[in-house]
Order: sequence, then C-alpha cells, then structure tokens
Amino acid sequence: MSGISLRSIGKRFGETPVLRGVSLEIRAGEFVSLLGPSGCGKSTLLRIVAGLDSQDEGEVLIGGRDVSEVRPSARDLAMVFQSYALYPHLTVEANMMTPLRMRDLGAFERLPLLGALAPGRAAKLAAMRARVREVAETLRIEPLLARKPGQLSGGQRQRVALGRAMVRKPVAFLMDEPLSNLDAALRVHMRTELADLHRQIGATFLYVTHDQVEAMTMSSRIAVMLEGSIVQVGAPAEIYDDPRDVRVAEFIGSPKINLIDAVTDGAGQPRIDGAGRGGQALDCAFAARPGAALRLGVRPEHLRLADPALAPLVGRLRHREELGAETLCHVEVQGGAAPLVARVSPAAARGLRINAPVGLVFDLSDIRAFDAAGLRIEAVSSPARAAAHV
Repeated sequence: MSGISLRSIGKRFGETPVLRGVSLEIRAGEFVSLLGPSGCGKSTLLRIVAGLDSQDEGEVLIGGRDVSEVRPSARDLAMVFQSYALYPHLTVEANMMTPLRMRDLGAFERLPLLGALAPGRAAKLAAMRARVREVAETLRIEPLLARKPGQLSGGQRQRVALGRAMVRKPVAFLMDEPLSNLDAALRVHMRTELADLHRQIGATFLYVTHDQVEAMTMSSRIAVMLEGSIVQVGAPAEIYDDPRDVRVAEFIGSPKINLIDAVTDGAGQPRIDGAGRGGQALDCAFAARPGAALRLGVRPEHLRLADPALAPLVGRLRHREELGAETLCHVEVQGGAAPLVARVSPAAARGLRINAPVGLVFDLSDIRAFDAAGLRIEAVSSPARAAAHV
C-alpha cells in the first residue's frame, strides 16, 4: 500500500474551472472520502488520480513518485465504478481473473487455443485461480464463482467488483460512488462490509460520495469538496463538530444545522434580534467588530424545548416528524428565514400541537459562529456559566 499526494491540482473544461488548486495528503492505509454535492469536481479529481483524465496543473504522487505522466495501467491502482463494469458473458471467477490475465499473461499466452501451448501458462493460471479463491473467501463469494453477473443480486455484484480490484493487490483502491445503485437497506449493510474490509486488508482507500452518512461512517478522514475546492479536511467528528465554513456546517448533518441571524454589540456579544423579546445578548463573545452580522449555528440535537414564558427564542410549532426513537419539531421563529428544527425525545414533544407556542433553549458551548463571508469565528471569552442557557 502507498500514500497519495495531490499538489495544487487544477482542471478546466473549456473556459470553466472544475478544480481550483486542490491539495490533499492521503496516508498509506487510510480511508479518505471525497464528499461533496454533484458537480463539485470530486469524480474528476478521482479520475485524475487514476490517470483517466489529465490535470492542467499540479502533480499527483503515489508512494512519493510523481505519476502525472504515467499511464493508468502503470499506476498500480484499482478502481471500483458505480456501474460495477462486470463482463456479462463471463463467470464471476473469469471476471475476477481478467486483470490478472491482462497483467501476468503475454499476448501469445492469452490466445484461446494456441496460448495453451505456451510453457508455464498452466502454472500461471493455477496461481491466478488460487488468488481468486483467496479473495473470494475473504469476501464470502466462493459459492458464486461459477455464476454470471445476471444471476447475482446488487450486493453480490458489488462484492465481485471489489474482488476483481483486490486480486491485483494494488497500492490503493479508488471508489467512485460504488453503493449508489443499491437499495437503502443494502447500502447500510455494504457500508459495514467496506469498513470491515478496509480494517482487514489495511489498504489505502480513496472514496468518492455525495452521501454524508457513507463518508461519516466509513472514513478515517473526510475531505469536503465544494465548487472545485477542498474546503475542510478532518476526522468525521471534527467535520461535524467544528466546521470551519458555514457551507460545510450546512452540508454535514441531517437535518442540517440551524442558522440564526445575530448582530454583535459593543462587547462582541451576539444579540439575536427579532427572535423573542426584543433581542437578548448571549453570555459569550466572538472576535467580531461591534455591529457585525453573524450567523449562529446550532445542531438540531442541541436545541431543547422550554416554557415560552421563560425562553428568549419563541416560536410556533409548524410541523413535527415522528421517527420512533426521536421527534423532529419544526419551529417558526419570528424574523427567521426558515423554521428551526429541534431533535427531541418523543416524551419531550408529547402533547404539542401544531401552531402551539414553543420556547427553545441551547447551551452556549454548542454555538458555532460564522461571519458574513461564511467563515468560522472563534470565541474570545468563555461563557460566564458552564452550562448557561439562552
């Protein structure tokens, strides 16, 4: 296995920039996900790493070697596609053997009839079959080796595609949304399978997805891509808890983070105007000039229901979603552009009716503040109380 280094990768399609100076370090044995919405450039970046597309500027290094001018077959990478790309007329065993035949057999040895006369060919084929069966045992698809792709389920085809990539023992695996064609239940199962596989073989994985749940549950680190740039790189918990950009905060999390408009006073304390009783300064301060506009981010699970007579954030219940173990309460707050969503227990929401007045509170430590440009602003003083409510 080898690490992958991307240094200032740029790519344009005509006059349209697709990648803007993308740099990323992927350590050997790491599972890194490129996460972003459709059109952000993540699949283009993956194809550049694989050598299927060429960058206009920058370098791609694999194992410390610059492979920018190296053809795809010589990069020793394995790519798993969204469509699986299995040969429908070949058995599972033959599909998995194909990359080995192309790599280890000469042109004469690959001939259908005359190739059998080549010395050493039988031994090579025996070694290939042994390798295929070894990988099939790892993926638990041994009973499928004699079947053809049309006789397999979606999850079985996914395992075969993975097996075909694994037999070559590549230095890294590149995966382009490989679970997107599966139904919801099977995607959940295959997420566990992929995470277990990564732990088992310890290979380098570069995984492209638009599904934040896939990225959060499988990755060592996540690189969030937006508009052709990597905006933030970090462990899943870091990306979720400490977003450095409001776009990252909104993209990660479901339901997405609540954003509340505020303005700083002379002490740098945010004041929530139009969302309660005349606006109240919070007992915390941020590095912003007086009168600066802020957006305060609070995750749905950090909002709690309270008595409207006591809570400074007051609104009306517009909608509730009963999800069994939890209830999502959509609260329309005066002056808010969109309802705030609180994730609460069913017991906390019991008895609430649509249009009923609702108060909301949260801990000051759960606030994430962003400036007018969407960049994270750090707190410059701690809350006066360890568990203060607003």
